[in-house]
Amino acid sequence: MTALPLVLWLIALVCCVTVIVMVLKMDTRRSHAGHPADSASAASVASAAKTASDGVVASDDTVAAGEEESTDPRPVSKTVIILHFVSLILAMAPYIVATEAAESIGKTMLSWYDSVGGISGAILIVLIALELWFMYRQASRAAKAEATHAKLAGHKNLEHADQSAQTGKDNPRKHADDAVSAANSGNDRK
Repeated sequence: MTALPLVLWLIALVCCVTVIVMVLKMDTRRSHAGHPADSASAASVASAAKTASDGVVASDDTVAAGEEESTDPRPVSKTVIILHFVSLILAMAPYIVATEAAESIGKTMLSWYDSVGGISGAILIVLIALELWFMYRQASRAAKAEATHAKLAGHKNLEHADQSAQTGKDNPRKHADDAVSAANSGNDRK
């Protein structure tokens, strides 16, 4: 019973570090700016966003669907969110156990817990704040990427509608009339 608060604190520490590592692993694909696939897709998404703001989206400026999915940040998973709450509860547990079991803990161990209590609490608070910050950053990037894709998809659908209106796909007879008039204009030049 004397080492239980220390064991609980170490478990909370491992849990906090695990959450941070899991979020950073989800984020590593976006942080490797030097990786050729990531820089190429980032450049093409940026050029697509630029042309989308001009109102014209060329199909060459967009990234293939397989590439988009591999470089886009993913939202924070439910596992990471649950593990964050577990780490928060485990961070409080050693202090509650040390307070409630003070009679059964030896005086030297209890004085040691009292001397390191502030430092250990500050370490866990900083780790939990880092968890929240990394989770927020990941969720923010995922939301921005989703908004960008929705905007590009809207512009691409608009472009497709404009192209079909220009080529007459909606009116097959108009398309056939245009082909006949183009053929006749070629005969007039000879």
